[in-house]
Amino acid sequence: MPGAVSIRNFRSADRETVREISCQTAFLENPPGKIFGDKEILADALTLYYTDFEPESCFVAEADNRVIGYLTGAKDSGRMNKIFNAWILPRLFLKSLVRGVFFKKINLRFFTAAAAAFFEGEFAAPDFSREYPAVLHINILAGYRGRQTGRDLVERYLAYLREA
Repeated sequence: MPGAVSIRNFRSADRETVREISCQTAFLENPPGKIFGDKEILADALTLYYTDFEPESCFVAEADNRVIGYLTGAKDSGRMNKIFNAWILPRLFLKSLVRGVFFKKINLRFFTAAAAAFFEGEFAAPDFSREYPAVLHINILAGYRGRQTGRDLVERYLAYLREA
């Protein structure tokens, strides 16, 4: 049985572990290499804004002397989207070109499926950013789920937002 879970503020030393957990949990527990063939690009896409541009809005769950989950957040989704689109996305594209991401068969299947989903409206969602500007993303390793860790992370984040 895993040990007790504690929630604390994200530290820069947690960055690589958060990136690893994001890759492990990105595709419904499927190994990321089976769906997308570049863990560095995947981790950048999932975590870079939060860990590098708004780390104060991030929290980690610890158990057994290691990070077992995280909540990454943004107080202002409009600001997050501007930075992601203007700074992160162009660099991800260039980095992907240099690394040959677009030329790997597994990635072409992923991009084709994502494009089809986009055009079928699967990514369409109402914009609630004016009423609810904050966003969050949460991931917990499989062996530590079902212990209210997610709830504890969200409660910590909401307390942070109230204070901010």
